Amino acid sequence: MTTRDPGVRDYVDLRQYAAVLSYRKWSACGVALMVVAGVLGVSFQQTAMYRSESKVLVKSPASTTTGGVDVPNVETEKEIASSDSVARRVADKYGGDPEQLLESLSVNVQPDTEILLIAYSDPSPVRAQRMAQAFADAYLAYRRAETLNDLLSVAESVQERIQGLNNELISINERIAAREDQTEKAALQSQASALSGQVAVLQQELADLTPPDRLRVGQVVTPANLPVTPASPNHIVNGLLGVILGLALGVAFAFLRERLDDRLRGRDDLELAAEAPVLASIPRIGTWKSKDSPLLVTFAEPKSAAAEAYRTLRTSVLFAMGQSNAKVLMVTSPHAGDGKTTTTANLATVLGQAGKRVVLVSADLRKPRVHQFFGLETKTGLTNVLAGEVSPWQAVRPTHIENLQVLAAGPIPGNPAELLGSDAMGNLLSALAETSDIVIVDAAPVLAVSDALAMVTLTDGVLLVADAEETHRGAVQHARRQLHQVDARIIGAVFNNFDPERAAAYSYYGGYGYYGSPRYEQPATSASNEVVSERGGFFRRSG
Repeated sequence: MTTRDPGVRDYVDLRQYAAVLSYRKWSACGVALMVVAGVLGVSFQQTAMYRSESKVLVKSPASTTTGGVDVPNVETEKEIASSDSVARRVADKYGGDPEQLLESLSVNVQPDTEILLIAYSDPSPVRAQRMAQAFADAYLAYRRAETLNDLLSVAESVQERIQGLNNELISINERIAAREDQTEKAALQSQASALSGQVAVLQQELADLTPPDRLRVGQVVTPANLPVTPASPNHIVNGLLGVILGLALGVAFAFLRERLDDRLRGRDDLELAAEAPVLASIPRIGTWKSKDSPLLVTFAEPKSAAAEAYRTLRTSVLFAMGQSNAKVLMVTSPHAGDGKTTTTANLATVLGQAGKRVVLVSADLRKPRVHQFFGLETKTGLTNVLAGEVSPWQAVRPTHIENLQVLAAGPIPGNPAELLGSDAMGNLLSALAETSDIVIVDAAPVLAVSDALAMVTLTDGVLLVADAEETHRGAVQHARRQLHQVDARIIGAVFNNFDPERAAAYSYYGGYGYYGSPRYEQPATSASNEVVSERGGFFRRSG
Protein backbone atom coordinates (compact mmCIF):
# COMPACT_ATOMS: atom_id res chain seq x y z
CA MET A 1 0.00 0.00 0.00
CA THR A 2 1.49 3.33 -1.03
CA THR A 3 1.48 6.39 1.15
CA ARG A 4 0.56 9.70 -0.48
CA ASP A 5 2.71 12.66 0.35
CA PRO A 6 0.33 15.27 1.88
CA GLY A 7 2.62 18.03 0.68
CA VAL A 8 1.85 17.13 -2.94
CA ARG A 9 -1.85 17.66 -2.39
CA ASP A 10 -1.23 21.02 -0.73
CA TYR A 11 1.01 22.03 -3.61
CA VAL A 12 -1.67 21.14 -6.18
CA ASP A 13 -4.36 22.94 -4.18
CA LEU A 14 -2.31 26.11 -4.09
CA ARG A 15 -1.82 25.97 -7.84
CA GLN A 16 -5.55 25.41 -8.31
CA TYR A 17 -6.29 28.45 -6.17
CA ALA A 18 -3.82 30.43 -8.27
CA ALA A 19 -5.54 29.14 -11.41
CA VAL A 20 -8.93 30.31 -10.14
CA LEU A 21 -7.55 33.77 -9.34
CA SER A 22 -5.84 33.93 -12.72
CA TYR A 23 -9.05 33.14 -14.58
CA ARG A 24 -11.27 35.29 -12.35
CA LYS A 25 -8.80 38.15 -12.05
CA TRP A 26 -11.04 40.67 -13.77
CA SER A 27 -13.96 39.87 -11.50
CA ALA A 28 -11.73 40.23 -8.45
CA CYS A 29 -10.22 43.47 -9.75
CA GLY A 30 -13.67 44.83 -10.58
CA VAL A 31 -14.93 44.23 -7.05
CA ALA A 32 -11.73 45.70 -5.58
CA LEU A 33 -12.03 48.83 -7.71
CA MET A 34 -15.67 49.30 -6.75
CA VAL A 35 -14.83 48.97 -3.06
CA VAL A 36 -11.91 51.41 -3.32
CA ALA A 37 -14.05 53.86 -5.28
CA GLY A 38 -16.82 53.57 -2.71
CA VAL A 39 -14.48 54.06 0.23
CA LEU A 40 -12.79 57.07 -1.37
CA GLY A 41 -16.16 58.50 -2.37
CA VAL A 42 -17.38 58.33 1.21
CA SER A 43 -14.04 59.67 2.43
CA PHE A 44 -14.16 62.74 0.19
CA GLN A 45 -17.77 63.41 1.12
CA GLN A 46 -16.95 63.54 4.82
CA THR A 47 -16.47 66.94 6.50
CA ALA A 48 -12.83 67.78 7.14
CA MET A 49 -12.09 67.74 10.87
CA TYR A 50 -9.20 69.60 12.50
CA ARG A 51 -7.66 68.32 15.72
CA SER A 52 -5.86 70.37 18.33
CA GLU A 53 -4.14 68.90 21.40
CA SER A 54 -3.01 70.25 24.75
CA LYS A 55 -0.70 68.46 27.22
CA VAL A 56 -1.38 68.79 30.94
CA LEU A 57 0.89 67.55 33.73
CA VAL A 58 -1.21 66.37 36.67
CA LYS A 59 -0.26 66.37 40.35
CA SER A 60 -1.76 64.35 43.15
CA PRO A 61 -4.25 66.24 45.31
CA ALA A 62 -2.69 64.58 48.37
CA SER A 63 0.69 66.15 47.67
CA THR A 64 -0.83 69.63 47.48
CA THR A 65 -2.96 69.38 50.61
CA THR A 66 -0.62 67.55 52.94
CA GLY A 67 2.76 68.38 51.48
CA GLY A 68 3.53 64.69 51.12
CA VAL A 69 4.78 62.88 48.06
CA ASP A 70 2.14 60.88 46.21
CA VAL A 71 1.92 59.49 42.65
CA PRO A 72 -1.21 60.76 40.88
CA ASN A 73 -3.70 58.26 39.46
CA VAL A 74 -3.68 59.41 35.84
CA GLU A 75 -6.54 57.10 34.84
CA THR A 76 -8.74 58.77 37.44
CA GLU A 77 -7.62 62.19 36.24
CA LYS A 78 -8.40 61.13 32.65
CA GLU A 79 -11.99 60.38 33.66
CA ILE A 80 -12.25 63.70 35.48
CA ALA A 81 -10.96 65.64 32.46
CA SER A 82 -13.69 64.10 30.27
CA SER A 83 -16.47 64.42 32.88
CA ASP A 84 -19.69 66.38 32.66
CA SER A 85 -18.48 68.73 35.40
CA VAL A 86 -15.54 69.93 33.32
CA ALA A 87 -17.70 70.10 30.18
CA ARG A 88 -20.21 72.32 31.97
CA ARG A 89 -17.45 74.75 32.86
CA VAL A 90 -16.46 74.96 29.18
CA ALA A 91 -20.09 75.31 28.11
CA ASP A 92 -20.64 78.13 30.63
CA LYS A 93 -17.74 80.02 29.09
CA TYR A 94 -18.09 79.26 25.35
CA GLY A 95 -21.65 78.04 25.07
CA GLY A 96 -22.97 74.78 23.66
CA ASP A 97 -24.34 71.57 25.07
CA PRO A 98 -21.94 69.75 27.43
CA GLU A 99 -22.79 66.33 25.96
CA GLN A 100 -22.17 67.51 22.42
CA LEU A 101 -18.88 69.07 23.49
CA LEU A 102 -17.77 65.77 24.98
CA GLU A 103 -18.47 63.98 21.68
CA SER A 104 -15.64 65.92 20.02
CA LEU A 105 -13.27 65.52 22.99
CA SER A 106 -10.69 62.81 23.48
CA VAL A 107 -8.50 62.43 26.57
CA ASN A 108 -5.61 60.00 26.67
CA VAL A 109 -2.59 59.36 28.85
CA GLN A 110 0.90 59.71 27.44
CA PRO A 111 2.55 56.36 28.19
CA ASP A 112 4.84 56.17 31.24
CA THR A 113 4.08 59.75 32.28
CA GLU A 114 1.61 61.77 34.36
CA ILE A 115 0.64 63.81 31.30
CA LEU A 116 -2.88 64.01 29.95
CA LEU A 117 -3.36 64.52 26.19
CA ILE A 118 -6.51 66.61 25.85
CA ALA A 119 -7.59 66.86 22.19
CA TYR A 120 -10.61 68.42 20.51
CA SER A 121 -11.85 67.94 16.91
CA ASP A 122 -13.89 70.49 14.98
CA PRO A 123 -14.45 71.57 11.36
CA SER A 124 -12.89 74.92 12.30
CA PRO A 125 -9.19 74.82 13.20
CA VAL A 126 -9.54 77.94 15.37
CA ARG A 127 -12.41 76.45 17.36
CA ALA A 128 -10.55 73.16 17.71
CA GLN A 129 -7.60 75.03 19.26
CA ARG A 130 -9.82 77.16 21.49
CA MET A 131 -11.85 74.24 22.81
CA ALA A 132 -8.82 72.01 23.41
CA GLN A 133 -7.25 74.77 25.50
CA ALA A 134 -10.59 75.47 27.19
CA PHE A 135 -10.92 71.87 28.34
CA ALA A 136 -7.33 71.88 29.65
CA ASP A 137 -7.96 75.08 31.60
CA ALA A 138 -11.38 73.90 32.79
CA TYR A 139 -9.88 70.65 34.03
CA LEU A 140 -7.22 72.49 36.03
CA ALA A 141 -9.78 74.95 37.38
CA TYR A 142 -12.10 72.15 38.39
CA ARG A 143 -9.29 70.18 40.10
CA ARG A 144 -8.09 73.36 41.88
CA ALA A 145 -11.61 74.12 43.12
CA GLU A 146 -12.11 70.54 44.29
CA THR A 147 -8.70 70.44 45.97
CA LEU A 148 -9.31 73.84 47.58
CA ASN A 149 -12.59 72.58 48.97
CA ASP A 150 -10.77 69.54 50.35
CA LEU A 151 -8.12 71.86 51.84
CA LEU A 152 -10.71 74.09 53.53
CA SER A 153 -12.56 71.05 54.80
CA VAL A 154 -9.37 69.66 56.36
CA ALA A 155 -8.51 73.04 57.88
CA GLU A 156 -11.98 73.40 59.39
CA SER A 157 -11.77 69.91 60.87
CA VAL A 158 -8.36 70.63 62.44
CA GLN A 159 -9.56 73.97 63.76
CA GLU A 160 -12.58 72.33 65.35
CA ARG A 161 -10.38 69.78 67.07
CA ILE A 162 -8.06 72.53 68.35
CA GLN A 163 -11.02 74.46 69.66
CA GLY A 164 -12.32 71.38 71.48
CA LEU A 165 -8.96 70.70 73.07
CA ASN A 166 -8.61 74.34 74.17
CA ASN A 167 -12.03 74.20 75.83
CA GLU A 168 -11.03 71.02 77.61
CA LEU A 169 -7.73 72.60 78.65
CA ILE A 170 -9.57 75.63 80.13
CA SER A 171 -11.79 73.32 82.15
CA ILE A 172 -8.80 71.44 83.57
CA ASN A 173 -7.00 74.66 84.49
CA GLU A 174 -10.09 75.79 86.37
CA ARG A 175 -10.16 72.54 88.29
CA ILE A 176 -6.46 72.88 89.15
CA ALA A 177 -7.11 76.32 90.63
CA ALA A 178 -9.99 74.97 92.75
CA ARG A 179 -8.05 72.03 94.24
CA GLU A 180 -5.87 72.23 97.32
CA ASP A 181 -4.68 68.63 97.34
CA GLN A 182 -1.28 68.58 95.74
CA THR A 183 -1.69 65.08 94.48
CA GLU A 184 -4.87 65.94 92.59
CA LYS A 185 -3.28 69.10 91.24
CA ALA A 186 -0.34 67.14 89.93
CA ALA A 187 -2.61 64.70 88.11
CA LEU A 188 -4.65 67.51 86.58
CA GLN A 189 -1.50 69.36 85.52
CA SER A 190 -0.32 66.18 83.80
CA GLN A 191 -3.59 66.08 81.81
CA ALA A 192 -3.27 69.73 80.95
CA SER A 193 0.25 69.18 79.62
CA ALA A 194 -0.95 66.32 77.37
CA LEU A 195 -3.77 68.44 75.98
CA SER A 196 -1.33 71.31 75.33
CA GLY A 197 0.86 68.90 73.36
CA GLN A 198 -2.06 67.74 71.23
CA VAL A 199 -3.03 71.35 70.52
CA ALA A 200 0.51 72.10 69.45
CA VAL A 201 0.54 69.15 67.06
CA LEU A 202 -2.76 70.18 65.49
CA GLN A 203 -1.60 73.77 65.16
CA GLN A 204 1.51 72.56 63.36
CA GLU A 205 -0.65 70.37 61.08
CA LEU A 206 -2.81 73.38 60.33
CA ALA A 207 0.28 75.44 59.57
CA ASP A 208 1.57 72.75 57.20
CA LEU A 209 -1.50 72.91 55.00
CA THR A 210 -0.76 74.49 51.57
CA PRO A 211 -1.92 78.07 51.43
CA PRO A 212 -4.55 78.67 48.69
CA ASP A 213 -2.27 81.05 46.82
CA ARG A 214 0.34 78.31 46.48
CA LEU A 215 -2.10 75.51 45.54
CA ARG A 216 -1.00 73.62 42.37
CA VAL A 217 -2.98 70.68 40.94
CA GLY A 218 -1.22 70.56 37.58
CA GLN A 219 0.01 72.69 34.71
CA VAL A 220 -0.27 73.01 30.96
CA VAL A 221 3.08 71.88 29.59
CA THR A 222 2.05 72.26 25.92
CA PRO A 223 -0.70 74.71 24.96
CA ALA A 224 -3.20 73.72 22.29
CA ASN A 225 -1.81 74.16 18.78
CA LEU A 226 -3.52 75.67 15.76
CA PRO A 227 -3.90 72.82 13.23
CA VAL A 228 -3.12 73.61 9.61
CA THR A 229 -4.19 70.32 7.99
CA PRO A 230 -7.28 68.20 8.67
CA ALA A 231 -6.82 65.21 10.91
CA SER A 232 -9.68 63.37 9.26
CA PRO A 233 -10.67 62.01 6.90
CA ASN A 234 -7.25 60.64 5.93
CA HIS A 235 -7.77 59.85 2.26
CA ILE A 236 -4.50 57.92 1.93
CA VAL A 237 -5.23 55.67 4.90
CA ASN A 238 -8.83 55.22 3.79
CA GLY A 239 -7.64 54.38 0.29
CA LEU A 240 -5.21 51.76 1.59
CA LEU A 241 -7.91 50.25 3.77
CA GLY A 242 -10.20 50.25 0.75
CA VAL A 243 -7.56 48.42 -1.29
CA ILE A 244 -7.11 45.78 1.41
CA LEU A 245 -10.85 45.35 1.90
CA GLY A 246 -11.47 45.43 -1.85
CA LEU A 247 -8.86 42.77 -2.58
CA ALA A 248 -10.25 40.57 0.18
CA LEU A 249 -13.80 40.93 -1.13
CA GLY A 250 -12.59 40.55 -4.72
CA VAL A 251 -10.84 37.27 -3.95
CA ALA A 252 -13.87 36.07 -2.02
CA PHE A 253 -16.13 37.02 -4.93
CA ALA A 254 -13.84 35.22 -7.39
CA PHE A 255 -14.01 31.99 -5.39
CA LEU A 256 -17.75 32.42 -4.89
CA ARG A 257 -18.27 32.73 -8.64
CA GLU A 258 -16.06 29.71 -9.16
CA ARG A 259 -18.08 27.78 -6.61
CA LEU A 260 -21.39 28.71 -8.21
CA ASP A 261 -20.11 28.26 -11.78
CA ASP A 262 -21.22 24.81 -12.95
CA ARG A 263 -19.51 25.11 -16.32
CA LEU A 264 -16.93 22.54 -17.33
CA ARG A 265 -13.45 23.51 -16.20
CA GLY A 266 -11.49 21.14 -18.36
CA ARG A 267 -11.38 17.83 -20.16
CA ASP A 268 -11.03 15.94 -16.87
CA ASP A 269 -14.21 17.60 -15.68
CA LEU A 270 -15.99 16.48 -18.85
CA GLU A 271 -14.68 12.93 -18.52
CA LEU A 272 -16.01 12.68 -14.98
CA ALA A 273 -19.41 14.07 -15.96
CA ALA A 274 -19.78 11.96 -19.12
CA GLU A 275 -18.09 8.87 -17.68
CA ALA A 276 -16.36 8.55 -21.04
CA PRO A 277 -12.97 9.54 -22.45
CA VAL A 278 -12.55 12.93 -24.06
CA LEU A 279 -11.41 12.08 -27.56
CA ALA A 280 -10.38 15.61 -28.49
CA SER A 281 -10.46 19.23 -27.37
CA ILE A 282 -11.46 21.64 -30.12
CA PRO A 283 -10.11 25.18 -29.58
CA ARG A 284 -12.18 28.26 -30.25
CA ILE A 285 -11.91 29.48 -33.84
CA GLY A 286 -10.92 33.14 -33.63
CA THR A 287 -11.85 33.90 -37.23
CA TRP A 288 -15.39 32.55 -36.78
CA LYS A 289 -17.30 35.62 -35.67
CA SER A 290 -20.88 34.52 -36.35
CA LYS A 291 -21.92 31.10 -35.12
CA ASP A 292 -25.05 31.26 -37.28
CA SER A 293 -22.84 31.20 -40.38
CA PRO A 294 -21.51 27.64 -40.85
CA LEU A 295 -17.73 27.26 -41.10
CA LEU A 296 -16.10 24.05 -42.29
CA VAL A 297 -12.74 24.86 -40.73
CA THR A 298 -11.15 21.55 -41.74
CA PHE A 299 -11.66 22.57 -45.36
CA ALA A 300 -11.28 26.34 -45.15
CA GLU A 301 -8.32 26.40 -42.71
CA PRO A 302 -6.74 22.94 -42.89
CA LYS A 303 -3.55 24.05 -41.10
CA SER A 304 -5.31 25.65 -38.14
CA ALA A 305 -5.19 24.27 -34.60
CA ALA A 306 -8.91 23.49 -34.79
CA ALA A 307 -8.44 21.45 -37.98
CA GLU A 308 -5.62 19.52 -36.34
CA ALA A 309 -7.86 18.85 -33.33
CA TYR A 310 -10.56 17.44 -35.63
CA ARG A 311 -7.98 15.17 -37.21
CA THR A 312 -7.09 13.95 -33.73
CA LEU A 313 -10.79 13.33 -33.13
CA ARG A 314 -10.87 11.31 -36.35
CA THR A 315 -8.06 9.08 -35.11
CA SER A 316 -9.72 8.56 -31.74
CA VAL A 317 -13.13 7.82 -33.25
CA LEU A 318 -11.75 5.29 -35.73
CA PHE A 319 -9.86 3.53 -32.98
CA ALA A 320 -12.82 3.49 -30.58
CA MET A 321 -15.24 2.20 -33.22
CA GLY A 322 -12.73 -0.25 -34.61
CA GLN A 323 -12.60 -2.10 -31.32
CA SER A 324 -16.15 -3.42 -31.88
CA ASN A 325 -16.46 -3.11 -35.68
CA ALA A 326 -18.98 -0.29 -35.19
CA LYS A 327 -19.97 1.67 -38.28
CA VAL A 328 -22.91 3.91 -37.31
CA LEU A 329 -21.97 6.80 -35.02
CA MET A 330 -24.55 9.21 -33.58
CA VAL A 331 -23.33 12.67 -32.58
CA THR A 332 -25.40 14.59 -30.05
CA SER A 333 -25.08 17.08 -27.19
CA PRO A 334 -26.93 18.02 -24.00
CA HIS A 335 -28.35 21.30 -25.36
CA ALA A 336 -28.61 23.22 -28.61
CA GLY A 337 -25.64 25.47 -29.30
CA ASP A 338 -23.02 23.06 -27.94
CA GLY A 339 -21.53 22.66 -31.42
CA LYS A 340 -22.61 19.12 -32.28
CA THR A 341 -23.49 19.90 -35.93
CA THR A 342 -20.21 21.76 -36.43
CA THR A 343 -18.36 18.81 -34.90
CA THR A 344 -20.31 16.35 -37.06
CA ALA A 345 -19.61 18.22 -40.31
CA ASN A 346 -15.90 18.66 -39.61
CA LEU A 347 -15.46 15.08 -38.37
CA ALA A 348 -17.11 13.78 -41.54
CA THR A 349 -14.85 16.03 -43.61
CA VAL A 350 -11.57 14.82 -42.08
CA LEU A 351 -12.76 11.20 -42.36
CA GLY A 352 -13.43 11.74 -46.05
CA GLN A 353 -10.06 13.45 -46.47
CA ALA A 354 -8.44 10.37 -44.92
CA GLY A 355 -9.99 8.16 -47.61
CA LYS A 356 -12.89 6.84 -45.56
CA ARG A 357 -16.22 6.45 -47.34
CA VAL A 358 -18.53 8.55 -45.21
CA VAL A 359 -22.27 9.18 -45.29
CA LEU A 360 -23.40 12.06 -43.10
CA VAL A 361 -27.08 11.86 -42.12
CA SER A 362 -28.81 15.05 -40.99
CA ALA A 363 -31.19 13.59 -38.40
CA ASP A 364 -31.76 16.73 -36.35
CA LEU A 365 -35.23 17.23 -37.73
CA ARG A 366 -35.99 20.09 -35.32
CA LYS A 367 -33.29 22.43 -36.56
CA PRO A 368 -31.32 20.86 -39.44
CA ARG A 369 -28.09 22.64 -40.38
CA VAL A 370 -25.81 20.00 -41.88
CA HIS A 371 -26.74 20.97 -45.44
CA GLN A 372 -25.59 24.56 -44.80
CA PHE A 373 -21.98 23.45 -44.21
CA PHE A 374 -21.84 21.89 -47.68
CA GLY A 375 -24.06 24.29 -49.62
CA LEU A 376 -26.76 21.70 -50.31
CA GLU A 377 -30.51 22.01 -50.65
CA THR A 378 -32.82 20.25 -48.21
CA LYS A 379 -35.95 19.89 -50.29
CA THR A 380 -35.42 16.15 -50.54
CA GLY A 381 -33.79 14.18 -47.79
CA LEU A 382 -34.15 11.85 -44.83
CA THR A 383 -37.83 12.40 -44.19
CA ASN A 384 -38.65 11.66 -47.84
CA VAL A 385 -36.72 8.39 -47.64
CA LEU A 386 -38.40 7.36 -44.38
CA ALA A 387 -41.81 8.17 -45.91
CA GLY A 388 -40.99 5.95 -48.87
CA GLU A 389 -41.22 8.81 -51.35
CA VAL A 390 -37.68 8.35 -52.74
CA SER A 391 -35.00 5.71 -52.55
CA PRO A 392 -31.88 6.39 -50.45
CA TRP A 393 -29.59 6.76 -53.47
CA GLN A 394 -31.92 9.41 -54.85
CA ALA A 395 -31.69 11.47 -51.66
CA VAL A 396 -27.98 11.19 -50.86
CA ARG A 397 -25.95 14.04 -52.35
CA PRO A 398 -22.22 14.20 -53.06
CA THR A 399 -20.20 17.09 -51.62
CA HIS A 400 -17.08 18.99 -52.57
CA ILE A 401 -15.25 16.79 -50.07
CA GLU A 402 -13.97 13.62 -51.69
CA ASN A 403 -15.50 10.39 -50.28
CA LEU A 404 -18.16 12.32 -48.32
CA GLN A 405 -21.88 12.20 -49.13
CA VAL A 406 -24.68 13.89 -47.22
CA LEU A 407 -28.27 12.86 -46.62
CA ALA A 408 -30.02 16.13 -45.81
CA ALA A 409 -32.96 16.31 -43.43
CA GLY A 410 -35.65 17.01 -45.96
CA PRO A 411 -39.00 18.60 -45.06
CA ILE A 412 -39.50 18.91 -41.30
CA PRO A 413 -42.23 16.49 -40.16
CA GLY A 414 -44.69 16.80 -37.31
CA ASN A 415 -43.55 13.58 -35.62
CA PRO A 416 -39.73 13.47 -35.75
CA ALA A 417 -39.23 11.07 -32.83
CA GLU A 418 -41.57 8.45 -34.30
CA LEU A 419 -39.90 8.62 -37.72
CA LEU A 420 -36.37 8.43 -36.32
CA GLY A 421 -37.15 5.45 -34.11
CA SER A 422 -38.98 3.54 -36.83
CA ASP A 423 -37.96 0.32 -38.56
CA ALA A 424 -37.49 2.34 -41.74
CA MET A 425 -34.76 4.36 -40.03
CA GLY A 426 -33.06 1.19 -38.87
CA ASN A 427 -33.18 -0.29 -42.36
CA LEU A 428 -31.83 2.93 -43.84
CA LEU A 429 -28.86 3.06 -41.47
CA SER A 430 -28.10 -0.61 -42.11
CA ALA A 431 -28.15 -0.03 -45.87
CA LEU A 432 -25.89 2.99 -45.56
CA ALA A 433 -23.48 1.06 -43.34
CA GLU A 434 -23.19 -1.71 -45.93
CA THR A 435 -22.08 0.70 -48.63
CA SER A 436 -19.73 2.94 -46.60
CA ASP A 437 -16.95 2.78 -44.05
CA ILE A 438 -18.74 4.90 -41.49
CA VAL A 439 -22.16 6.52 -41.12
CA ILE A 440 -22.34 9.64 -38.99
CA VAL A 441 -25.76 10.73 -37.72
CA ASP A 442 -26.27 14.32 -36.59
CA ALA A 443 -28.99 13.96 -33.92
CA ALA A 444 -30.99 16.50 -31.94
CA PRO A 445 -29.83 17.51 -28.43
CA VAL A 446 -30.58 14.87 -25.79
CA LEU A 447 -32.15 17.14 -23.18
CA ALA A 448 -34.23 19.18 -25.61
CA VAL A 449 -36.25 16.39 -27.29
CA SER A 450 -36.39 12.60 -27.34
CA ASP A 451 -35.29 12.22 -30.99
CA ALA A 452 -31.73 11.14 -30.17
CA LEU A 453 -32.91 8.63 -27.56
CA ALA A 454 -35.23 7.07 -30.13
CA MET A 455 -32.26 6.35 -32.45
CA VAL A 456 -29.84 4.96 -29.84
CA THR A 457 -30.73 1.32 -30.51
CA LEU A 458 -30.21 1.87 -34.24
CA THR A 459 -26.62 3.10 -33.87
CA ASP A 460 -23.39 1.50 -32.74
CA GLY A 461 -22.06 4.33 -30.61
CA VAL A 462 -22.68 7.85 -29.38
CA LEU A 463 -20.30 10.80 -29.41
CA LEU A 464 -21.28 13.46 -26.88
CA VAL A 465 -20.30 17.08 -27.64
CA ALA A 466 -20.01 19.70 -24.87
CA ASP A 467 -19.24 23.40 -25.19
CA ALA A 468 -16.46 24.62 -22.88
CA GLU A 469 -18.11 27.98 -22.27
CA GLU A 470 -21.82 27.11 -22.19
CA THR A 471 -22.29 23.48 -21.18
CA HIS A 472 -22.70 22.77 -17.48
CA ARG A 473 -21.58 19.66 -15.66
CA GLY A 474 -25.14 18.99 -14.54
CA ALA A 475 -26.34 19.04 -18.15
CA VAL A 476 -23.67 16.53 -19.20
CA GLN A 477 -24.53 14.26 -16.28
CA HIS A 478 -28.24 14.46 -17.09
CA ALA A 479 -27.61 13.70 -20.76
CA ARG A 480 -25.39 10.75 -19.82
CA ARG A 481 -28.08 9.31 -17.54
CA GLN A 482 -30.69 9.72 -20.28
CA LEU A 483 -28.48 7.90 -22.77
CA HIS A 484 -27.61 5.12 -20.32
CA GLN A 485 -31.29 4.51 -19.65
CA VAL A 486 -31.67 3.41 -23.27
CA ASP A 487 -28.42 1.38 -23.19
CA ALA A 488 -26.44 3.82 -25.31
CA ARG A 489 -22.75 3.13 -25.78
CA ILE A 490 -20.97 6.46 -25.33
CA ILE A 491 -17.64 5.95 -27.06
CA GLY A 492 -16.33 9.35 -26.00
CA ALA A 493 -16.88 13.06 -25.68
CA VAL A 494 -15.66 16.17 -27.47
CA PHE A 495 -14.61 19.24 -25.49
CA ASN A 496 -15.63 21.92 -27.96
CA ASN A 497 -14.92 25.64 -28.29
CA PHE A 498 -12.49 25.96 -25.41
CA ASP A 499 -10.62 29.21 -24.87
CA PRO A 500 -6.81 28.82 -24.97
CA GLU A 501 -6.48 31.66 -22.45
CA ARG A 502 -8.78 29.85 -20.06
CA ALA A 503 -6.82 26.69 -20.77
CA ALA A 504 -3.66 28.42 -19.56
CA ALA A 505 -5.40 29.70 -16.44
CA TYR A 506 -6.92 26.31 -15.65
CA SER A 507 -4.00 24.14 -16.65
CA TYR A 508 -4.00 22.57 -13.18
CA TYR A 509 -7.61 21.44 -13.30
CA GLY A 510 -6.86 19.00 -16.07
CA GLY A 511 -5.48 19.20 -19.58
CA TYR A 512 -7.19 21.29 -22.18
CA GLY A 513 -4.77 20.00 -24.80
CA TYR A 514 -5.62 20.38 -28.44
CA TYR A 515 -5.30 16.69 -28.98
CA GLY A 516 -6.90 13.57 -27.62
CA SER A 517 -6.19 12.11 -24.22
CA PRO A 518 -3.11 9.84 -24.31
CA ARG A 519 -5.09 7.23 -22.38
CA TYR A 520 -7.47 6.75 -25.29
CA GLU A 521 -5.71 7.99 -28.42
CA GLN A 522 -4.27 5.16 -30.48
CA PRO A 523 -3.30 5.11 -34.13
CA ALA A 524 -6.16 3.92 -36.28
CA THR A 525 -5.75 0.78 -38.28
CA SER A 526 -5.43 1.46 -41.98
CA ALA A 527 -8.49 0.62 -44.01
CA SER A 528 -8.20 -2.15 -46.55
CA ASN A 529 -7.73 -1.00 -50.10
CA GLU A 530 -10.95 -1.77 -51.84
CA VAL A 531 -12.08 -1.18 -55.39
CA VAL A 532 -15.35 0.70 -55.27
CA SER A 533 -17.88 1.92 -57.76
CA GLU A 534 -20.76 4.39 -57.45
CA ARG A 535 -24.44 3.75 -57.97
CA GLY A 536 -26.96 6.43 -57.40
CA GLY A 537 -24.66 8.25 -55.01
CA PHE A 538 -24.01 5.20 -52.80
CA PHE A 539 -20.64 3.55 -52.48
CA ARG A 540 -20.85 -0.11 -53.43
CA ARG A 541 -18.18 -2.69 -52.84
CA SER A 542 -17.36 -4.65 -55.97
CA GLY A 543 -16.56 -8.32 -55.69
